Amino acid sequence: MFIDCFKRCGRGKFAGGFTLVELLVVVAVIAMLLAILLPTLRLARAVSKKTICQSNLKQLACAWSMYLEHYDGYFYQETNANMDYGGWRGTENPGWVPRPLNRWVGLAETLDDEKSAEVFCCPADKGGVFQSMPRERSFRLLGTSYRTNIFLIGPGQHAQFSPRTKDLDLAISSRLRNLRISQMTAGSAHLVLMGDQGWMFQWMPMSPLRKQQWEQDYKPYAEWHIKPEHYNLAFMDGHTAFVKIRKAYYVTDDYSVVPFKELYGLAYQVQGEEP
Repeated sequence: MFIDCFKRCGRGKFAGGFTLVELLVVVAVIAMLLAILLPTLRLARAVSKKTICQSNLKQLACAWSMYLEHYDGYFYQETNANMDYGGWRGTENPGWVPRPLNRWVGLAETLDDEKSAEVFCCPADKGGVFQSMPRERSFRLLGTSYRTNIFLIGPGQHAQFSPRTKDLDLAISSRLRNLRISQMTAGSAHLVLMGDQGWMFQWMPMSPLRKQQWEQDYKPYAEWHIKPEHYNLAFMDGHTAFVKIRKAYYVTDDYSVVPFKELYGLAYQVQGEEP
């Protein structure tokens, strides 16, 4: 009797498998779960990349500290030093350029292998190298994802960008040649050492035409981490932070790109959006 009942009431009812309505309900539930989970997974992945990037910057800040100690506190000042300070050769560099920071992270100064230079690669690097191929990764083009503060580590004398900032530019340039860490008067916890490559273009004054080109074609690819206008930075004291770089602001409560506190007055006069 039990077997007969099972055949009539149980097995017979489900012998045909799931109905179309049941399948559609299952698919809808799965789709709903994916819609809920995918943004969370994307955010978790982005946070993980940001954390790895900060770890890279902390190691590089430590390497700079060892470099400065070895060279009696003198900053590295050569042509394109803010890009060629370390990393691998990169596809945009036609020749072998010595990269002095490599020594302090256990690499050869002339490195042709990008896989060996991972500490210089931000995992979220998606390009935005100004006046180059906007979607090509900075690490691929330049050999590093990170640019130093050119008011510290960069060309021997800082170029003048616009008449509006001429006095500040000249005042900084006159102090840059043979700059030593003992000559800095800005607080080391406030002074930016280096960061994601796009951070530099955010504060740098530009002509209206260059600014429009940057905003439209490059900036979307130069912001690598979650929030617009926020960049991973390493500071002179070695700590890292995720900071909003305000357009054309040299000095804020969160950071300074000017290493000389006595020039803050000039910086306050010219900083802000270009007219």
